Amino acid sequence: MSSAPQDSSRPASSPLARCPWLSRFGEATATLGALSAGEWLALTFGIIGAHLTVGYNYLLFHTGVEFFTACVCFNIFLVLSSTSDISRNNFLTIVGVAYVFVGVIDLLHALAFKGMPIFTDYDYYSPQLWIAARYLESGAVVIGLLALTARRHVSAAAVLSACLLATCGFLLAIFYTRTFPVCFIPGKGLTPFKIGSEFVIIALDFVALALLHRRRALFEADVFRLLRMSLVAAAAMELCFCFYDAPNMDDALSEAGHVIKLFAFYVLYKAIVVGSVRNPLVLVAQELRDSEKRLRSAMAAAGLTYVEVDPVHGKVRRAENFAEVMGYQSRVDGAEECMVELLAHVPPEDQPRVVQAQTLRLPVIEARVIGDDGQVRWIESSAAIPEGEGARRAFVTILDVTARVRAREQLLAAKSEAERADRAKSKFLAAASHDLRQPVQALMLYLAMMGRHTRDLPRAAETVKHMQAALDSLSNLLTSILDISRLDAGVIAPNAEPVDLAGMIARLSGEYAAKAAQRGLKFRAVAPTLAVRADAILLERALRNLIENALRYTPEGGVLLGARRRGARVRIDVIDSGVGVAPGRTEDIFQEFVQLDNPGRDMNKGLGLGLAIVARVARLMDGAVELVSAPGRGSRFSLTLPACAPPAAPAAAQPEPRRPGQGRVLIVEDNSIVREGLERMLQEWGYQTATAENGEAALALVEAEGPFALRLLDYSLGQGISGLSAAQRLAQVRPAPTIILTGDTARERIAEIAASGFAMLHKPVTSQQLRAALEGLLHRDAGEA
Repeated sequence: MSSAPQDSSRPASSPLARCPWLSRFGEATATLGALSAGEWLALTFGIIGAHLTVGYNYLLFHTGVEFFTACVCFNIFLVLSSTSDISRNNFLTIVGVAYVFVGVIDLLHALAFKGMPIFTDYDYYSPQLWIAARYLESGAVVIGLLALTARRHVSAAAVLSACLLATCGFLLAIFYTRTFPVCFIPGKGLTPFKIGSEFVIIALDFVALALLHRRRALFEADVFRLLRMSLVAAAAMELCFCFYDAPNMDDALSEAGHVIKLFAFYVLYKAIVVGSVRNPLVLVAQELRDSEKRLRSAMAAAGLTYVEVDPVHGKVRRAENFAEVMGYQSRVDGAEECMVELLAHVPPEDQPRVVQAQTLRLPVIEARVIGDDGQVRWIESSAAIPEGEGARRAFVTILDVTARVRAREQLLAAKSEAERADRAKSKFLAAASHDLRQPVQALMLYLAMMGRHTRDLPRAAETVKHMQAALDSLSNLLTSILDISRLDAGVIAPNAEPVDLAGMIARLSGEYAAKAAQRGLKFRAVAPTLAVRADAILLERALRNLIENALRYTPEGGVLLGARRRGARVRIDVIDSGVGVAPGRTEDIFQEFVQLDNPGRDMNKGLGLGLAIVARVARLMDGAVELVSAPGRGSRFSLTLPACAPPAAPAAAQPEPRRPGQGRVLIVEDNSIVREGLERMLQEWGYQTATAENGEAALALVEAEGPFALRLLDYSLGQGISGLSAAQRLAQVRPAPTIILTGDTARERIAEIAASGFAMLHKPVTSQQLRAALEGLLHRDAGEA
C-alpha cells in the first residue's frame, strides 16, 4: 500500500467538484470499477450458484461459503507474508496475521454448524464461534488502521502472540469452561448477547470506516475503495445476522448474510493483493525504470560507457552512449574486429601499450583515442575479465578522463614552474645571504681590532660601542636566519642527555633578573629538582628565546620561570603579565618574521624568529611548545619535554691553560677585504698565515710551501672549485684540521658541509667564536697526536 495521492482527486475548479451529485456518481462508478468486469461476473455467478445450493441443501451452502472464506483468510496471510519485504506496513502486518486465526475460527464455525457430525454434545457452538471470529476480525482491522501512522514498525511476532492468546481464550471459553455467553436458544432464537455483539461489531466496522477515510491519503485509490466496500459489506453482513430467528439458522437473512460475507472477504482479498503485491511491483518497476534513466544521465554526465563481450561466441554489446564517449561509431560486432577498430583510432605510439595490456589482461589501462572528428580523447578502460572456460561474458567500462589528464598535465607544469621558481628564489636568497655576510664579516673583524686600538680614546670608544650594537643587531638577524635554515635542513643532531633543570633555571634567573630590573620588571624563578632528557645547548637557547620574548612584551609586572612534573614529562613555563596574544593569532606567532606589535620592525623588539626557533627545537627534542594567553593579562609559554632521572654530579675539572696561537694557518677567501681582515686578526693572535683567493691557488700553495697546522676556507670562492671541494682535495694530499666558513643558508648547502666532517662556522663569525674554534681544533689535533 502506497502513500501516493489518490487518482480520484479532482481540482476544486473542475465541473465534477462543483456538482455534488456528479461527484458522488463519479466516485460510485470508480468504486465499482475497482473490480473488473470479469470479477463482477464471477461474483454474480457465484452468488447465483450459492443461492441454488441453498434450495438443495442449506448445510452444503453454509459449509461451502465458510470454507471459501477460510481459504481467503489463509491466502491473505500467505500473500502478506510473501510480500513483507516489499510492503512493510503496520496495517497489513496486523490484518495478515489476525486473519489466519479468523480463518481457523470460521473453519471451526462451519464444522460446528447444526447438522455436521463433529460436535454432537451441543448444537449451537456455531453462533458462539461466529461472534468470536467477528470480534477478532473487526478488532484487528481497527487496530491495524490505528497503527498505520505509528512511527515504529509493528512486530509480526507480537501480533501473532496477541492473536494466539485471544483465539485460545475464545476457544477455551466456548469448548472447555463453557463460560462464553449463549448466542442462540432453541425455540426462542438469538440471545440479547448475540444481537448486542452484532451491533458492537457493526460499530467497530463504522469506526474502521471513519479511520479509513481519515487515512485515505496513505492508500492507493483502488485499495481505498476496495477496503471501503469490504467494510460496508461486513457491516451489512452483521446487520443480517441480528434478526434471523429460524430454529436451524437457515432463513433468508442468514443466507443473505453469508452471501454478503463471501463478497466482503473477496473484496478484502482483492484489496490486499492490489495493495501489497500489484501496486508495490508497479512501483518497483517504475523505480527500476527511473533508476535506469538516472544511471544513463549519470553515465552521460561522467563520460562513462561500457562494452560487454561474450567470450564464447565472440559477440560484443555496447552502451547507447559508446559513440559519444569514444568519439567514433563502431560498425563491427565481433570481439576481435572491435579490438582492431579500437587500435585504428589509437595513436601509433600508444598502440603497443594497448596491445600489451590486452595480452597481459591488465585490469586498467589509460590511452588516447582519436575520434572521427579528429579530436583526441583520453580514456581509462577497466575490465572485469572472466575466469575459466565456463565464463559467459567480460565487462569493460570506459571512462573519458580527458579533463583529468589535462588537469594533471597542468598541475605537473605548474609544479615544475613552482619548483623552478623555488630554486631560483633559494639561489637568490643564498647569494644575497652570502653577499650580505661578507661585508658584515669584514666589519666585525675590523671593528674588533678597532676596539682594542681605541680603548684609551673615550669618544672613539663610545662610537665603536654604538657601531658594535648596530652590527650586533644585524649579526643576530643573520644568525637567526641561519639557525632556522640549519634546523630545517636537519643537520643539527640533538645530544639527548639528562639536563638538570634546577641548575639551568638558577643560572638563567641570575642573568635575566638584572635585565628585568633595568626595565622596571620583576623576574622570579622556581627551580625544582627535576631533570629532562634533552640537548642542553638547544634547551637553553629555546628558554632564552622564551624569556627574552616575555621581557620584550611585558611593559609592567614581571616574568616567572618555573617547571613542574606532568606524568612522564616535565613542563617548563615562562609566564608573563604582558600584552598577551589574541585568540586567533596563537598559531601565527610561531611562524617566521611574525610580530604582532611591531609594525615598524623595530630591532629592539626582536626579529620575529625567536619563537619559530623554539617550535623547531621542541620538535627536534621530542617535545612540544604550548601557548595559553589572554589579551591584556599576559601569556604562558610552556615547553614540554620527557622527564628522566637527575644527571650524576660531574667531577671537578681543572681549567686548561689557554695557549697562545701558534702554527701556520692557510686562509682561502675570495673577498680581499675579508681575507685581509682574517689575516691581520690571526697574526695579532700569534699565528703565521698564508692566503689564497681560490681553491686552485690553495692547492698550488700547499704543494709549494708544505703542510699547514690548520686550514680556514670560505665555501664560495667565485669561479672554480668550491672551498669544500678544495678542502677535500687538500685532505687527500695531507690531512689537517679544517674549518669551512659559509654565509650560505640553503638547507642542502648546510647539509653538504655537515656531511663532510669538517668544522663549520657561519658568517658573520665573531672574533671570540673564531679564536675558540681555532684553539679547539689545534688542541684536539695535538691531543690526538
